[in-house]
Amino acid sequence: MAVTIYLIIGLLAQRPMTLPHVLLSYLGLATIGNSAWYIFIILFLYLLTYLAWELFPTNNRRAIAFIIIGSGAYMLIAGWLLPEYYANTVFCYVAGMLYAHYKTAIERAVCRNWFRYLTVGLGALIIFAASYLLCAKTSGLIRLASYQVAGIMFAFCFVWLAMRFRIHNPVLAYIGGPGMFSIYILQRIPMMLLKRTGLASQPVLYFISVLVVTLLLGWLFDKAYGTVWSYGTGRRKTRTAS
Repeated sequence: MAVTIYLIIGLLAQRPMTLPHVLLSYLGLATIGNSAWYIFIILFLYLLTYLAWELFPTNNRRAIAFIIIGSGAYMLIAGWLLPEYYANTVFCYVAGMLYAHYKTAIERAVCRNWFRYLTVGLGALIIFAASYLLCAKTSGLIRLASYQVAGIMFAFCFVWLAMRFRIHNPVLAYIGGPGMFSIYILQRIPMMLLKRTGLASQPVLYFISVLVVTLLLGWLFDKAYGTVWSYGTGRRKTRTAS
């Protein structure tokens, strides 16, 4: 549905598009304005996860090992054949899965006392900064690997904060939960449309306008999608964030 919105906008804007290009965009292998890689990597990782537990339905460790090996193979192949952004954050998914599996043990070890907690946080921040700088100054496999580490550490810094602090905010809960996909995948539409207005010459006002319109558009998309789903299946659509 999201890609179809970009297709309609592209047709209205009379952008040149071929049928093979449009069809590939629905698989995430081409773009018609949307973040194609995001769709492709979701499809790939969910398929890999499905295969992992089909092969090892009662052994979580083997299933996770299968996903790690598969993600590593994908990273190397995609880094060779596809644009870099198709592969540079794939291991964030793997890291999240490992964290979920060992969550209790990790949090018990990190939060044992405040000294341990602060040391881990500082270490994560240093590793993020170092790997990000390494990524910026290198190329090839080293750049790809350091980008993976930077992406994991960036996410872990927020997870680290959540181990000790609870932020009860419905807006943040929506943005980081059920609204995450629609907000991310549709964000380019307000950017493209508002760029054609006078706001483009006023960066701060342009940013605020894009942010507000993106949140509104994401909310409307979720509402419309939920309505279509409920009418099509006869039951309410529920989504969870991972």
